[in-house]
Amino acid sequence: MFLNDINVKPILARHEAFWKREIVDRVCISVTAPADKQVAVPKARSDEELLSNPEFVVRREEARLQNTYFAGDALPVAYAEGNLLYPCWGGLGRFEKGTVWVDPSMHDLQEWKDLRVDRNNIWIKRFLDSNCALAEASKGRYLVGTQGFFGAMDALALVRGYVDFLMELGLEEVGPSLHLAQRKAIELHKEIITKAWNDVEKYQKGTVTTPGIWAPGRINFWSADFSCMIGPSDLEKWLIPEFEEMVNLCEFSMYHLDGPDAVRHLSRIGQMKNLKGIQFTIGPQMENDVPYWLGVVKQIQALGKATFIYFYEKPELLETVLKALDPRGLFLFTQAKNVKQADLLVEKAAELTSKRL
Repeated sequence: MFLNDINVKPILARHEAFWKREIVDRVCISVTAPADKQVAVPKARSDEELLSNPEFVVRREEARLQNTYFAGDALPVAYAEGNLLYPCWGGLGRFEKGTVWVDPSMHDLQEWKDLRVDRNNIWIKRFLDSNCALAEASKGRYLVGTQGFFGAMDALALVRGYVDFLMELGLEEVGPSLHLAQRKAIELHKEIITKAWNDVEKYQKGTVTTPGIWAPGRINFWSADFSCMIGPSDLEKWLIPEFEEMVNLCEFSMYHLDGPDAVRHLSRIGQMKNLKGIQFTIGPQMENDVPYWLGVVKQIQALGKATFIYFYEKPELLETVLKALDPRGLFLFTQAKNVKQADLLVEKAAELTSKRL
C-alpha cells in the first residue's frame, strides 16, 4: 500500500496537531495489518546484505510496504537501518542475527585523549547510502523516515565497553578527555542526521521518525540508554548539556525513555522547554503491568509533552488506554490481524475519543 492509496491530507493534519498537543477529530492512531494481496519478500544472502546493501534495502522496504494495509493515521514509511550507526564512533562492528553488534575498540583509559572519529567510515557510508537510495526510489509513493539516534555517551560506552566506561566516569583525571570525546560524538551525530535530513527533504515535505510520526519540519528522535546506569548528579554533569543541544537541534524533538530504569530521570528531562515529546518504552519486565506503564505515560502528559505508545500484539488494550489517557498529544500504534479489524479499531478509537472530549 502506497501514498496514492491513502487520503493523506487529513492524516498529516492529525500528525501536526499531535505535536501541538491538539486534536483534529480523534486521537492519532496508526493501525497496520497484512494487505489482502501479498507480494514476494526478497531474501537476503547475509545479514550484511539485509541491513546495508542499498539496492536490497529498497526492494525489502518496498515489498514490506506493498504487503501492509495502513489504517487510521498510519503512513507508508521506509527506513534505512539505524543500527548501522552503532559502531560509527569507533567500535568494532559486526553483523550477526539480523542486526549490528559492537565490540569495544579501546582498551586503555589513556586513549580517550587521542580519540579520533573517522567521518568517512564504512558504517556512516552504509547508512547514508541506503537512506539516499530509498529517498531517490520513493518517487512520491512513500515517505522515508529518519531513524532514532542513541546519545553520545552511549556511543562512547560502546567504544570502551560499558563496565570500564562506568568505572572511568568517576575518575577526575579522565574527565577532561571524556568531555572532549563526548563533544566529538555530538558533532558527528549532528553531521549524520543533518545529511540524512537533507537527502530526504529533496523528495518529500517534512520528516518522519520511528515508528511513523510525521512533522512539517525536522524531527530528532534520540535516546540515552546510558542514563539507566547513573544517578541525578551524573545525569546533570554528563547528559543534560547533551540533551539540551539535541533538543535545540530542530523544531520537533522527541526523547526515547527506555525502560523502567530510565523513569527516575523523567521529571528532569521534562523540564526542557523545547522538548516536544517523550516516549516511554515499557520493557518486557513491565509489559503486563498495565497500571504501571499507564502511570508513567500519565506523568509524561502531566509534563506537557506529546507522547506515543505501542501495543502491537494487544490491540484489545485500546479501550483501556483511551479511558486512562488524554487523547490530545497522544499517538497510538497497534496491529490488526486483517483489514476489517484494522478499520474497526480506528472506528473504535474515534468513538472512545468523543467520550473523552
